[in-house]
Amino acid sequence: MRSLLNKAVLFLIGFSFLTFLYGTDSTSTNKVSNYETIEQNLLFGLNSDNEGLKFSCAYYLGEIQSSKAVIPLLKLFHNGKTDEMKIIAALSLCKINSDRGVFAVKRAIKFSDSDRVQRTCKLFYNSHLLNQTKGDVEVEAIERAIDMASAFNGYKLSDFK
Repeated sequence: MRSLLNKAVLFLIGFSFLTFLYGTDSTSTNKVSNYETIEQNLLFGLNSDNEGLKFSCAYYLGEIQSSKAVIPLLKLFHNGKTDEMKIIAALSLCKINSDRGVFAVKRAIKFSDSDRVQRTCKLFYNSHLLNQTKGDVEVEAIERAIDMASAFNGYKLSDFK
């Protein structure tokens, strides 16, 4: 019975997502309604006992940057049974870009019990910081960067071959 319910929820999520992407009515109110339906289905699936469904819902809530998902994702991040669940929750929290979620990921770098979760959260947090400052940084041409990286104190990389 539980398996049938999980399949039905997964079907509804997939159907809602496809309807949102390829719907015949292109009015903005229909898209908002479809977005809300998808968001509600994903939030519902996040509470499932099916780990695969929960994992997928957590990922897609980050993809659509659902602000309503921050608290449920924080719960999953703190109470997840596996490192994978905690990692996908951390990824989604960083994608949503809420202050609470990013702060939780930052704190996990120091205080998580799992080295794997700590390392991954560090990557996500550093990527988040990079995305925050990307607009303020002027990027040089790639050829100039390669030339600078291949020479150090007058030595070139080709000198050591």
